[in-house]
Amino acid sequence: MSDLLSLFIPSGLPQIPLTSFAFCVFFAVTLALYYLLPRACQWGILLFSSIIFFVFSCSPLTILYLAGASAVAYFTALSGTKNLALRKAVFTAGILSVLGILIILKYTNFLVINYNYAVKILRKIFPVSLSPRPRFTFPAPFGLSFYTLMLIAYLADCYAGKIEAERNFFKFLLFTCYWPQMTSGPISRYEQLAPQFNERRSFDYSVVSQGVVRMLWGFFQKIVISGHAVLIQQAYLGEVGKYDGFYVWIGMAAGVLQLYTDFNGCMDIVLGASECFGIRLPENFNVPFAATTVTEFWRRWHITLGRWLHDYVFFRVMGSRFVIKIKNALISRKKRKLANKVAMYGSSGVVWLCMGLWHGGTWRYIIGNGLWYFLVTTIEQECMPLGRKLTAKLGIKTDTFSWRFFCRFRTFVLFCIGTTFFYAPTMQGALRLLWHSIKHFNPLLLFTISLEDFQMNYLHRAIFVLSVIALVAVDAIRYRISLGSPDGLGSVRSVLQKQNSFFRWILYWGMLTMIILSSTLSTQEFLYAQF
Repeated sequence: MSDLLSLFIPSGLPQIPLTSFAFCVFFAVTLALYYLLPRACQWGILLFSSIIFFVFSCSPLTILYLAGASAVAYFTALSGTKNLALRKAVFTAGILSVLGILIILKYTNFLVINYNYAVKILRKIFPVSLSPRPRFTFPAPFGLSFYTLMLIAYLADCYAGKIEAERNFFKFLLFTCYWPQMTSGPISRYEQLAPQFNERRSFDYSVVSQGVVRMLWGFFQKIVISGHAVLIQQAYLGEVGKYDGFYVWIGMAAGVLQLYTDFNGCMDIVLGASECFGIRLPENFNVPFAATTVTEFWRRWHITLGRWLHDYVFFRVMGSRFVIKIKNALISRKKRKLANKVAMYGSSGVVWLCMGLWHGGTWRYIIGNGLWYFLVTTIEQECMPLGRKLTAKLGIKTDTFSWRFFCRFRTFVLFCIGTTFFYAPTMQGALRLLWHSIKHFNPLLLFTISLEDFQMNYLHRAIFVLSVIALVAVDAIRYRISLGSPDGLGSVRSVLQKQNSFFRWILYWGMLTMIILSSTLSTQEFLYAQF
């Protein structure tokens, strides 16, 4: 079968990562065709370019995963049976089929690893004849987690009657594989995205120029800031046990900076590109490091994933028969407060477990990107009344900059701990890094650090410092503007547009110059592309 498909879809195609010159050419050609050809063809151009982007971004045969999952969701939604029991069975089967593709490709080896580990322990205790199983090898899927969640949301909303099923398969396929959201999201809803594909648009210079400016800021974050931060992160976290104390914390902070500018930079590139086509994707970040609690942080970080888990996991678990039965049993014993906490924290625990699993089928993701935050957010909720009493008793003013700075710093440190599991090669490696972070802790080491240790010359040091200052300034402006407007970045661009053209072009050319000078650094694939 693969030999036959290779006649039509050759292997070894050149890739088009978002930070490459090939991507710029791909985007420019797609944009030109989008506005030069008849407007009735616009959605078809987006579909064709999305398929090209998908095929060139991964193993071409993995398009079968995408086509199969899309076909299952498409035909499931069109099943127009009036029988409620049959309708529920059909939609359940459709959702499980789409989810099954994700589970098989992403979590089979996780189950195999844990099975082999259990066999190893059992063979030491009991005289059993069990033998370990070999791992499976699948062609690496592209955008699998993102389009799977989109399809599940589509089926759930069709079943609930919130949206009508799409009858044109190719338009539905465009919703699934629209290329700006394939690398790292965001996770769009059908009602947000699909209606925009049906609109016919004429070229608007202001719209396209605003989209290009956002793309430029995304490239700046990824290539300049993340490209430098990764050198510090790898220096202090790359070899577990080489550094202790404050060095590890510097590496963890650099890792957070790298992760943020990598992921947020990717979002700005793809959202800006989509804006050039006149199509708005949902925002995925809202100045997360302005958060004063971890709970608020996760409302600002990877927003579309958080909302998906809230709508399709949290509420489903809260309304499940099992949870309601436990809740009613506690209420009947006059323990209403406990019943509400059990229901809320139980549902929240499932959400955070899914969050960890979504990041990957390893225990370091499950614990570091899931259960760690469940523990922290639960403690936050339970200690909040006590915290209010203590601050009032101690006379601490909570409406001051100093208090907000302390709360934001505390949130940043807690996120650093979770991010350690993201960068560590193994679960044991993550725990060793955390141990070394408190071993021989000496903040005075900060004054002995030389940027030469990270292979940065004087030019790169200056660029890195200026780029971090620019990031802090932009996020500070976004935060202040977002207090009165949900579209913080759009407002920043609007403010910039009101400035003198000479000033604007100095900024644009300055960013472009730093991007070119930083392109010699080792730029990695976008971190969230693996999910």
